[in-house]
Amino acid sequence: GPVTTAAGATTMASGATNTASGPVTTAAGATTMASGATNTASGPVTTAAGATTMASGATNTASGPVTTAAGATTMASGATTTVAVMTTTAACADTATDCQQFAPLCFIQPYSRVIQGRCRRTCNICSCQDSANDCANFASFCLNPTYQAVLQSRCALTCGFCS
Repeated sequence: GPVTTAAGATTMASGATNTASGPVTTAAGATTMASGATNTASGPVTTAAGATTMASGATNTASGPVTTAAGATTMASGATTTVAVMTTTAACADTATDCQQFAPLCFIQPYSRVIQGRCRRTCNICSCQDSANDCANFASFCLNPTYQAVLQSRCALTCGFCS
């Protein structure tokens, strides 16, 4: 859950470890991590003005975004941090390594269904998505003329109808 440190408080004393999955917030005048403490929180880390997030010797490997207000000390001398920002939207990337080879087939049926699913970035279809939840159940009907019009509008990604 969320971790909040009030003004004048110290969240983690020397040698302590934080593995919180929620947001970590440090109010003005508070110290989140004393020397020797370790933070591996996966939620956002926010430090208000006048607060010290990490004292000397503390280690932060938080995977959420880190926000520091003006006047705050994020890390005192000797502290280290490793931060990976997580997003709520899926990254647009190719899952196959041979996408450039198959790029000419991105929009040619019946190949597009497989290629678009594996090569979203190469095919430039990052904004394409299914509007229905159950498209996987209807994948075998994608090229059936009876269902094609509906599946083009509701299951474009699953069926390879992205353009």
